[in-house]
Amino acid sequence: MEKAAIEQIHSADISRQLISFGATNSIYESHLFPVIRSLQANDPGTLIKVVINHSFDLLAFLQDGLIDVAFTYLPFNKKGYSCCPFKEDELLLVTMNNNTDFAGGIYQNELASLDFLFCNFALHKVGQFIRELFPPHHPFTFEIDNSSKLIPYLLDGFGYSFLPKSLIARHLDDGSLISIPLLGFETPTIKSYCIYKNELAPALSGILALLQS
Repeated sequence: MEKAAIEQIHSADISRQLISFGATNSIYESHLFPVIRSLQANDPGTLIKVVINHSFDLLAFLQDGLIDVAFTYLPFNKKGYSCCPFKEDELLLVTMNNNTDFAGGIYQNELASLDFLFCNFALHKVGQFIRELFPPHHPFTFEIDNSSKLIPYLLDGFGYSFLPKSLIARHLDDGSLISIPLLGFETPTIKSYCIYKNELAPALSGILALLQS
């Protein structure tokens, strides 16, 4: 909190408002970046800081006053805070376009045979859902806690993974990645949330308007 206060005092122009965003990497890359670019283009009087971290940590930062608004995969219901739905996304099983073994579809009991690249989505319910698709204590070929970092492996032709559709949309559009149809089971919708202290609502009014547009 002391560091944040010092940054405010020593900013180049203290008449300009500093807003600190916190977001998970996938929410930032898939949805938040265009909002921030629009804010930069239309409100040059606002200084912007972005913190990328996991949902649990972002909620802690928000309560400690280290960020002004958090975009997380976890809802937050606490007095004095507003928690608004942000985006919904589809979870897809994807692989390199030349991996055609399951191009016609895959059953849940066949997942364990894959070279699967696992992201736990910071252990919220989507990550738990993915883990429970596999046998207990299943050893994944590769694990990482940042979903966007799986994409280069997939593009190199290594394995399969469940990822948010918006995160890989351009790769699906250009055909470098393909989506594998799921047979007999479905994935949950990925929901994200915008969370802020109620007392900051006036200062965040421009951003909240952008989010609703």
